[in-house]
Amino acid sequence: MKPVHNCARFTKEDLLTSHAKQLAEKEVLHSHAREEETVQHLETLQRLRSEMVLDYTQREQRSELTKLLATHQKVQQDEKHHRDELDRRVLGMDHWPFRTEEQVQDAIAATNHAQKAYLDKQLVEKRDKLEFLQREAAKRQQQEQEQALEELRTLKSESKGGRAPPKPKGAQMHTVERALEDAFSRYEDYLHTRKEGIELNSSFQREQMYLSEQAELLKHEEQRRRMGEMRAYLERQVKDKEHVREKEKVFKKMELAGRPVATLPTGSEVDADEEAYVKMALKHALDGQVERKEHTKVAEKAADLQQEQQALGHVAREMREARFRNWSERKQQEEALRSTWAKQQQLKLMEATLNKAEAY
Repeated sequence: MKPVHNCARFTKEDLLTSHAKQLAEKEVLHSHAREEETVQHLETLQRLRSEMVLDYTQREQRSELTKLLATHQKVQQDEKHHRDELDRRVLGMDHWPFRTEEQVQDAIAATNHAQKAYLDKQLVEKRDKLEFLQREAAKRQQQEQEQALEELRTLKSESKGGRAPPKPKGAQMHTVERALEDAFSRYEDYLHTRKEGIELNSSFQREQMYLSEQAELLKHEEQRRRMGEMRAYLERQVKDKEHVREKEKVFKKMELAGRPVATLPTGSEVDADEEAYVKMALKHALDGQVERKEHTKVAEKAADLQQEQQALGHVAREMREARFRNWSERKQQEEALRSTWAKQQQLKLMEATLNKAEAY
């Protein structure tokens, strides 16, 4: 234990002054840290904005180049088609007089199909006509039977001396037949409309599937190309780094080979100035080597950091593009589902309308 007169005694004012000084230093440190964080945040935002602008400009340039290439290809195809037509022309005639085997088979198949369709149509018309004649004969027979029964009732009433009953009004058969034919035509139109809607929906789905497949192929091809470019870029950086290291090794060997000898020649007197000059030269040489090593280390760290930042930038760009592609695919799917749903609702409304018309 120290005696009391050797212990340092601090007053309350000293404690308050020391605490206020510590708080001020802490506040200064916090302000510096906040300023550094703010500066880093602004630099990061600026870098991300520049990357986004560069990516957008590159995408716009690629789209413009693609459109220009498509236009050139279309013009070249049109010119080639025109040249082929001119080359296929025979002198003195405007058409090719011969046909290939495929054209002959297609013409035969088309003729057979047309003849079959015409014969089927004739059979259907003949069957419909026969059914119509049978219906008309049945109607006439029924009318004759009713007339015969009516005449028989009239004769019976006259033979009994009574008054002949009034003739009832016959049912309007033609009106019923016309209503049935109208209903049949409406139902047939409904079936045709439903068939066209189904065919349109299937063709739309096939087109959407084809477009999605093409988009997937383009996406895989673009991703493969970018991965190849990134791999080639990384390999080139590794080669450059190895080349730099080889140069540094050769430079170090040359320095070691050309280093001045610190020993003095024997048999001569040691000069203090010369010894100081030699020591100073050795110190400068060693300091230069240390500085070069430090600069090399700093440059290597900066290069590694830059490579990591570039790799992270490429990864972030790929992630943004992947998110954009997923979003565009979802939007396309939503549009396809929305259009399909609208078509289904339209078909349902048409079917309900037809059902209501048939019910009336």
